[in-house]
Amino acid sequence: MHDTEDREKSYKWVANLIKDHVRKMEEERKQWAKHIACYRGDAYRQGRELTEGGAADVTGNHLFAFTDSLLASVCPPNPEVTINARKEKLKRAAAMRQALVNDFLQRNNMGEALWRLASRAVIYPRSFIKVVWSTKKGRPLIRIIPANRIFFDQTADDWDDIRYIIEATTLTKGQFKKRMRRKGRKGGFYRHDCMDERLWVVVYEVYDLVGERFYHCAEGVEKPLYEGELPYQLLSNPFFRLAFNDNLEDLSGMSDASLVYDNIKQLNELATLRNWHARTSIPVPVIHEGLLDDPDEFMDALE
Repeated sequence: MHDTEDREKSYKWVANLIKDHVRKMEEERKQWAKHIACYRGDAYRQGRELTEGGAADVTGNHLFAFTDSLLASVCPPNPEVTINARKEKLKRAAAMRQALVNDFLQRNNMGEALWRLASRAVIYPRSFIKVVWSTKKGRPLIRIIPANRIFFDQTADDWDDIRYIIEATTLTKGQFKKRMRRKGRKGGFYRHDCMDERLWVVVYEVYDLVGERFYHCAEGVEKPLYEGELPYQLLSNPFFRLAFNDNLEDLSGMSDASLVYDNIKQLNELATLRNWHARTSIPVPVIHEGLLDDPDEFMDALE
């Protein structure tokens, strides 16, 4: 009876946790959308084409240039490691480890992965890299996860001390069905009474790092779709967080885009004003027909 009550409390805690983070993320996404538009060169131009003089609007893609320059400085194109043995007898083992790590980096195209990881850490306050095991390929794989799909314990002092982390994943209706337990079907692990009729289903994968439990939850379903042990015994938290700037409050980080967005907006406004001033300063000829004997002949000669 006591175990049942504890499990119900855990389910309620997980459900409330997801609701709180989803509500908070909706507010953050609004601000992040502005930064993404600024990166793509659409921030200042959006919603102004139909206004008077909208054709004179200027959007300088300063954030893209800033991001590209930063990534060129911090991201190696072909990352490699060198492992040195502290003892002579460990040289062979060190060489084998070095070959193993470099093979992992090469197979996962780590240069491109680091570029994507760092670019998201510039636009978003933080970015995440996830290590997963591929049973099909028989080796670990790297996945870059954007910040709007990850919820985590931001109150911890260090990343190693967080109590939970949640990843929002999207499944099609067919993928969702394959995960359900049914008679005569192998590999299913979702409860059979949790079918969702929507074409797309958002499943929240919850890593309880304190209780060492792993949950799959969905909106509108009271109990988890799945509950079990953490997927990796030797790596309880398969996520790594990257943030270039500290907000001096918690682990949520602070993006470079948020620091320069207002300045870029002002630069675009000044450029637009300069462009508008140049256009309105173009001389316009005015003809006084009363002073001409034949205005039509004068216009033909002027053309």
